[in-house]
Amino acid sequence: MARGLRHSRGFADVPTDFTRPWTHKAGSDEVSLLRSTLTGFNGTTMPGYTIPAGGEQQMWDLVAYLVSRQTKRPAVPPAKVDTSTVAGYWKTPIPAQTGDLSAASCVPCHPAQFADWSRSRHAAAMGPGVFAQIHDRPELTAGCIRCHAPLAEQPKNPYLAADGMTCSACHSRAHEKFGPPPNVKTLLAPVSQYPSPHGRTNVRDFFEKVEFCANCHQFKEGTAERVHGTFLQNTVEEWRASRAAREGKTCQTCHMPDRRHFFRGIHDPETVRSGVRWVFDAQTVGNRAVGRMTLTNVSAGHHFPTYVVPEVWMRIELKDARGGILASSERLIARKLSFALGKWTELSDTRLRPDETATLEYNGLIPPGALTIVGRVVVLPDAWHQSSLDTLLRSASSPQSQRSYQAALAEMQRSAYTLFRTERRLR
Repeated sequence: MARGLRHSRGFADVPTDFTRPWTHKAGSDEVSLLRSTLTGFNGTTMPGYTIPAGGEQQMWDLVAYLVSRQTKRPAVPPAKVDTSTVAGYWKTPIPAQTGDLSAASCVPCHPAQFADWSRSRHAAAMGPGVFAQIHDRPELTAGCIRCHAPLAEQPKNPYLAADGMTCSACHSRAHEKFGPPPNVKTLLAPVSQYPSPHGRTNVRDFFEKVEFCANCHQFKEGTAERVHGTFLQNTVEEWRASRAAREGKTCQTCHMPDRRHFFRGIHDPETVRSGVRWVFDAQTVGNRAVGRMTLTNVSAGHHFPTYVVPEVWMRIELKDARGGILASSERLIARKLSFALGKWTELSDTRLRPDETATLEYNGLIPPGALTIVGRVVVLPDAWHQSSLDTLLRSASSPQSQRSYQAALAEMQRSAYTLFRTERRLR
């Protein structure tokens, strides 16, 4: 059955190796093994079992057999990692650690965090588009996996690589676990007397600081070029100059509210709506339609959008009875670049700085047949990637790459959404 096992995220679920007790998800002693067998594991393909009448001895016999298969963990000196500073902590690739580093191994004790992460962009960091590009252009691998799959074990383990930016990438270093200081809502106090499978968690306050996210969300001098004076990924520098920084708000404030592992951003309409303010007004003046729309970056804490990939379109449209567009006005909010002959060139940058407002107006004769005037804001989270992958699809090196590009493009097309929309009838 092993080949067909799939866990809750749809990826292959690798069965536990009972000869390696240090990888067991909830303890390797007899009592722990019995409990694991009876309860199963949420998020994995391991179900729970009910003891049949008179079957208690058989269950203990099974546990004794599992224990008999165990071998001693080989002595592997932990890799030297400087966990005292965020710079040392995020030196990538993260040195090999051995043991079970998969996200599924965290489910028994952290089901809520696993559920949040499973639906996040971090979990999808090694999607089909990334896989296809690495397959076609191996020279890109080191640069891509630095953020998309930073564990040293991930390039050698397809199962672990599929986890992308996994739990262990943030919380595991040199066979030890790390996390933020406990707060009043954590369960540390009531459960601290019971040893966890991975031992105690080392506390680091930098988990709650912007610098913790900067390794992947802020390009650095000497490792990336500036285009028209600005890095392609420049989120932290944008934040430092914003009102959000002065007010003490961090990346975690918006993207990990209440320490939830959502990591929501431009792909999530509710998160985007919480950061901008939209106003639309339209009226008929004689035989003319007059519309005005504003969009303000009120609390994003960085440019909106912050990266070169998304596009945001403000549109005012006059439509007929069938929804056909008879006249329109539109404005693009994005940073547009071109890449040719190994060089980036900035074409335009119309993004909204913190507290900045974009305005779009329409004032024109009402075309025959026009019934409504519509104001809407449309978000294309993956616009740049769609354009680049569509080009790469035409030169795919193998059927496997071609299928991966097609799957990625289909997913990106589904990611577009309408952020705001209002429709009013014309007199």
